[in-house]
Amino acid sequence: MKKKLLRLILFADLPTEIAFTLRMSLSFILVGLIFIFSGHYVAKKYLSNVPAVYDALRMYDVLVVILSLIVVGLIFLYSKIVAKDYKQIQEGIEKLSEGELDFKIEITPIADRAIIEIAKAIERLKASLKISLNLAKRGIRAK
Repeated sequence: MKKKLLRLILFADLPTEIAFTLRMSLSFILVGLIFIFSGHYVAKKYLSNVPAVYDALRMYDVLVVILSLIVVGLIFLYSKIVAKDYKQIQEGIEKLSEGELDFKIEITPIADRAIIEIAKAIERLKASLKISLNLAKRGIRAK
């Protein structure tokens, strides 16, 4: 039950680009809402007799919303790129499991270090399998 709830809260069962976008966007929007509410609280508590403050706060609210939308868009674009890297890794492992050794994992230039390390590990595994396969073929021929 706890595991299902946690997966639901973290959007773990959604496609990578959607889950990543939602996680990052919600945290950014939460920070934006904290700024909006704290600005309104301060204005109401300490500046309630200054009418220009409310006009400035409305402008501030609009600005926070616009910036939030821009950041959410950028996060979505980034997550689509990151999802391609995950897909490349997944396809590479599937090809490897099928015995195909002549493929190259194409990682984007902005891939996370962990993804790059996984891709390099798959390449090393591929090289080891090729060597083992060649040695096994030579051993069979020698008999």
